Amino acid sequence: MNLNAIYADRSLARFARGDLDGAMADCDRAIAIDPGLGTAYEDRGNVRAAKGDMNGAIADFSRAIGIDPPDPEAYNNRGGQLYKKGDVQAALADYDRAIALSPRQAEIYTNRAIAKTDQGDLDGAIADFERAIKLNPRLVMAVHGRGLARFLRKEIEGSITDFSRAIELDPGFAQAYADRGLARLLLGQDAKAEQDFAQCSRLDPSLQAELRHHIEAAKRLRPGQASDSAFQFTRLPAQARPRNRAGFRLMPASSFREPSGPAFVITPMASAANLQVFGGGTLGRLTKWMGFTSTNAVIDDSHI
Repeated sequence: MNLNAIYADRSLARFARGDLDGAMADCDRAIAIDPGLGTAYEDRGNVRAAKGDMNGAIADFSRAIGIDPPDPEAYNNRGGQLYKKGDVQAALADYDRAIALSPRQAEIYTNRAIAKTDQGDLDGAIADFERAIKLNPRLVMAVHGRGLARFLRKEIEGSITDFSRAIELDPGFAQAYADRGLARLLLGQDAKAEQDFAQCSRLDPSLQAELRHHIEAAKRLRPGQASDSAFQFTRLPAQARPRNRAGFRLMPASSFREPSGPAFVITPMASAANLQVFGGGTLGRLTKWMGFTSTNAVIDDSHI
């Protein structure tokens, strides 16, 4: 009887139904039986990631890599946790290794594209999103992510095309409606934008109050009122990155920077799941900030 296989299978089943403590216990048992079993460390790393233990997850993925260096999933999953911690360069290095080992996994290209977007490398991000889409044309997060990158590159019409395709692939993707709604607002397509925000609220009623609160303010702060030369990249400090589940959040930003006039921040969130496209349970997030003042328009490439 192969006890390792039994514990491994049961840990996966427990993980799938949300029994993280039970899954952790089974991973511990498998490691106790065979401390050289790399997949057991990787499985435990996934459980720790789901529990929010980033350092523990990174340690387990590193141990798995040390035992089984050619494993692309361990690099990919560790990259996801490093990204969450804010070590984007280390995350990119892990994604590079994962892609070198497994160049046909669309999810890994998507993860690297997310990190490149965070770095402001929008050309590189779009190239990776496009590789992912070529490998898997139905990967919603790659299509939606390319839309966000295009949005940040001021290709608003192109971003609307991608958000629409994401909606076509996943009609229940509430945040894609919110993203398309903001893009439409920036083009002055107010009626269509309001329809998108309304659909976002119908799909996820918890967003309704927040979206209603911000729509009118967003209309008054579209970048068409500012010069194109003022549309530039900047970065907010780490403490100025609040989390929210809405597709877009308009909030006072006076505590974040010293603008010349009233300032607000519009925060696009990729999805309620924070852009989870990672295999093996690893989490990642793409959070982009759009900030506008009365005299300038600023795109912000911060991350959570």
